[in-house]
Amino acid sequence: ATLTQSAGILGEVTTRQGTQIGLTLDALGDTPIGLRLTQPLLRGAGTAVNEAPVEIARLQESQNFLGLQQTLIETVSTTVTQYTSLIRAQAAVEIQSQALARRQQQLEILTALVAAGRRAAVELTDTRRSVANAERDLLVAQTGLEAANTALLDQLGTDQNLLFVAAADTIRDLFAAAVARVEPYEVETLVAIAYQQRPDYRQRLLDQDVAQLNLAIAADDLRWQLNLEGDADLGDASSTTLGLVARRTFDDPALETARVRREVETAQQANRLSQQRIAIRNEITNRLNTVRTNLVRVDAARRATENARLQLEATRELFERGRSGGNLFQVISQEENLVTAQSQELQA
Repeated sequence: ATLTQSAGILGEVTTRQGTQIGLTLDALGDTPIGLRLTQPLLRGAGTAVNEAPVEIARLQESQNFLGLQQTLIETVSTTVTQYTSLIRAQAAVEIQSQALARRQQQLEILTALVAAGRRAAVELTDTRRSVANAERDLLVAQTGLEAANTALLDQLGTDQNLLFVAAADTIRDLFAAAVARVEPYEVETLVAIAYQQRPDYRQRLLDQDVAQLNLAIAADDLRWQLNLEGDADLGDASSTTLGLVARRTFDDPALETARVRREVETAQQANRLSQQRIAIRNEITNRLNTVRTNLVRVDAARRATENARLQLEATRELFERGRSGGNLFQVISQEENLVTAQSQELQA
């Protein structure tokens, strides 16, 4: 029978250059100290290859952070859009309320004229129908405001019964600030900002870096494995060996296939990055043109609204005085034109 006794520790470490060092301490053995050294000279040599997996993990973690940032941006953007919808719905209610008030006033005037014998009672029918239509439109606008308010509550994730109200001064200030920001905008400046800040574009850059690192690893796997290996045992039976060890697997298509796959992946990432650059530039150009066009629409819509209001006032005055060019049909038509013009201004 043979009895072998040992009690010790074993430690191994790999350096950034790929050097593997192993140390064995055995207090009961014949060789209490053992040292093993392996230094790659081709495959696995250098910091670039050995640190590539760690760098890939860091890049992927950065991508996860950018994904979270993108989600935050989308959440904030959706909230802003829904608040804008609330402003629009609130203004729509105001437009319809004013329209109803004008038509009710017109009904009161016409009722007085009929009572005085200056108008036929049949004319009350069209005016009452116009008032009923205004009441219906106001109810629709109020329903839209409630829906916009509920959507904003859902976005904020609260079950409290809150009613958001955007003050008229606040709306004007927001619009004025937006117009002031648009004037100095230039496409190239906005594109540069997008390249620096857009999470999706920065993620694409990291995808390209990961692809290049994977390609470097695949290319390294095709190299000869040539190592400088040394062993040293110190004790009663000391021994030392040192030599070059070369290893190579022949006729293995998997390694070459992996390298080609990584090359294709790198080319695809470069192509996607180029396409996204073009898409970002086109998107910014189109949206900036749209904003500037909308500013022109706003100015035109305001003039149209003012013109419709003046036409309504002139037609109502002619109708109340009983002059030609001021019949009831024209008053109702001009009233509808004013509401349409106000709605178009609001949309612009």
